[in-house]
Amino acid sequence: DWEFVDPGPVKDSENPSGSNGRDAAAAATAKSNSSSEFKALGLCDDEAEVGAVPKLEESFADEISCDDALRLADEWMGSGKSNEALKLCKSGLSSEFVRTSLHYTFLFSKRLSDCYQKLEQYSDAESVLLEIMQRCEETDGTRSLLYANIVCNLGFLYQRSGSWSDAEKRFRQSLDTCEEAWMPARANCLFGLAGVLMELGKLEDALPLWRKSLELFTEINGMRRHKDNVDCLNGLATCLRRLGQVEEALQIYFECADIDQHDATIISNIAGIYIENGELGKAESIWKRCVDIDRQAHTQYAISLNNVAVVQMKMREYDLALKNLEEACHIMEASVGTFHPNYAAVAKNKEQ
Repeated sequence: DWEFVDPGPVKDSENPSGSNGRDAAAAATAKSNSSSEFKALGLCDDEAEVGAVPKLEESFADEISCDDALRLADEWMGSGKSNEALKLCKSGLSSEFVRTSLHYTFLFSKRLSDCYQKLEQYSDAESVLLEIMQRCEETDGTRSLLYANIVCNLGFLYQRSGSWSDAEKRFRQSLDTCEEAWMPARANCLFGLAGVLMELGKLEDALPLWRKSLELFTEINGMRRHKDNVDCLNGLATCLRRLGQVEEALQIYFECADIDQHDATIISNIAGIYIENGELGKAESIWKRCVDIDRQAHTQYAISLNNVAVVQMKMREYDLALKNLEEACHIMEASVGTFHPNYAAVAKNKEQ
């Protein structure tokens, strides 16, 4: 009856019950550099002129360029300052130059939508993307690469908010729009659709999409074992694991661990397979690696301590287990409170 605590989303895809890593949609639009974003979108160089965003506050002595504003928005979102990034993106969209450029409007709208999603304001995020999609339809039609990217971003939005049928519809729509040459956009659509189908339990349908997505990302990044392929590899491995193809899944999880040795989610996936196979000694060793990795992230550290303790209890190492559970309870109480379900799970294990 001992209970493992989920260490965080298994990296199936970019959604709340999937990847907790990078934004998969960003592969089609390289962040923080509008010139590379334009290039990735297959847009004309003359669209990449630098405009100005109105002065926001006293800390900005002069007007800030579009490129600098986009970079700053990315930095703020990456450091948890979503509200500040949201204000900056709104200011950017109010700029006369940005309003006259469909492509800069997309770049600011994409980030504004991301800000709303980080704040779990999904309706606002949807409105932003639907507005730029409508403008793109009126200006470029529905067969452009930009339109395909907007629709794909809608797919990821619906995926994150748990609207699986809407997400599937948008990913398929984007795929229908994408030409074979638009490799990053196709790879992202396949990645997103595979995650949605897996979430819906359509594992046999999802598996070939994972493989094709990985094939495209490998070609884009020049190698299979590339850091930007980790999420896709994780998704493929998780799909294989759920289909019972455990040996190949474990091999791919180890590939991921070789690429990123400090990702606790990857390691926990490996530990999960060992536990399912009854190899508790190996699982304990793996979970201890998670503890070392998560030591600086207090809640995550407590979860890993609990999971180590569960394995130790199964191995009848009760004294070690109790020590880890006491520490986990103390951290959980301080970080998430005693009413949080994770605290309840750890406390229950301790009582037993």
